[in-house]
Amino acid sequence: MPSRNLGSRHIIPVLDDVALHPGSVLPLALPNFTSEDGAAGAFGAASVAGGRGVRPFACLGPEPAAFLEDEGLPPWPEPWSCPGGLTIFPLAIGIADELVAPCIPEKEFDFAKVLPGDRSTYVFNSSLREDVRAYHAMLRASWFAVSRAKGGWDCLRHYEVLGAGSVPFFLDVDAIPSRSVPFLPRRLLREAILLDGVYESRVEQNSFSPSAYIGIAGELLRYTRHRLTASALAGYVLDTLGDEGGSGGGDGGVAGRRGRPRSILFLLPPEDHPASQGGYMA
Repeated sequence: MPSRNLGSRHIIPVLDDVALHPGSVLPLALPNFTSEDGAAGAFGAASVAGGRGVRPFACLGPEPAAFLEDEGLPPWPEPWSCPGGLTIFPLAIGIADELVAPCIPEKEFDFAKVLPGDRSTYVFNSSLREDVRAYHAMLRASWFAVSRAKGGWDCLRHYEVLGAGSVPFFLDVDAIPSRSVPFLPRRLLREAILLDGVYESRVEQNSFSPSAYIGIAGELLRYTRHRLTASALAGYVLDTLGDEGGSGGGDGGVAGRRGRPRSILFLLPPEDHPASQGGYMA
């Protein structure tokens, strides 16, 4: 069985035939939703009987245990050395641990139904828990999801898509500034959009290879679990603060933190700024 190589280790297998493994039943409420013209949304039609309920899913390819392996992952991004001896360590927004899929879920849609910037596709109400669950379930059921810069290059949507076991489709992946989102695995993202049969907003089934997709998506999900979750990033910050060399201490940085207090500058928009009225910045 061939494997994808990440660094010096072969971790996620590329399957000749995609295997389905029964996954855990996830508590995802899937309400039927309607578009602005009142027509039933595609994901609503795919909901469980009765419009709402618990929807099980099966894993495509490797079972959940494969994504717990952290050997062979790329190192944390290098810090930046500035004039005057100042060292800046980059950081990512990250994704809540509980939103990370345990494996690559089965797929129903070529591309996620919500398109950034196209408000006609914003059919989920972020203030309703059931809609939020349905939104993440829709991402999990999509092979790809368009993602791009909006207010800036770093965006929660990138991490939502990665955590869902889907693949972000960047139209301008080569234009991403390296210092804006240094945690994004550009090589894998570039490989994904170059897969045979993949076009903007659609997948050509006759030339698309699910096994090749799973090889890339599997590495992206494994990377997300160990580099982009809230807990992984918190550990990275604490280890960096407690280590003399700035690369993480073997004791988690506890000894260093006790002896060397640190100041952290955390910037948020003012209370009257629109970004403070809702979303993850509120």
